[in-house]
Amino acid sequence: MRVVLIAVLLVLTACGAQTQGPAPETTTSAVVDDDTGAAMGAVDTLLAACIPGVPGQSGCTWASLSGAVTELTGEIRAAAAHSDLTVALDGMDEAVAAFTPCAGWFDSDATTGDQLTCDAAWYDLTDAWTALKKAADWP
Repeated sequence: MRVVLIAVLLVLTACGAQTQGPAPETTTSAVVDDDTGAAMGAVDTLLAACIPGVPGQSGCTWASLSGAVTELTGEIRAAAAHSDLTVALDGMDEAVAAFTPCAGWFDSDATTGDQLTCDAAWYDLTDAWTALKKAADWP
């Protein structure tokens, strides 16, 4: 069996067979232009880097994160209005408002404040972000 596999590999190599992966996937969105896409990327990076309880991330304050989210949702609202996106934007705004009382917990690397409530609010915030990305057709 091993000899057959080696023979097949040699034949394929000798014949110049090449393996190619799938063509790169490109995504376009009617909602997200280059500037808004860059802002979404920045918020996405902040949400990934500023996980509560993970110390040592510079710039991970609730003020910087909530400011970036609020600015982004305002830009998207001004650029487009379709129902799925509006619902997702409203959900994101609600999640930011619900998480705001946990600012001290967030800024202190999740060491003070109501762990259970703030942990749940963080998950709601990240879920709202995922819904917004999907509604905006952004990776």
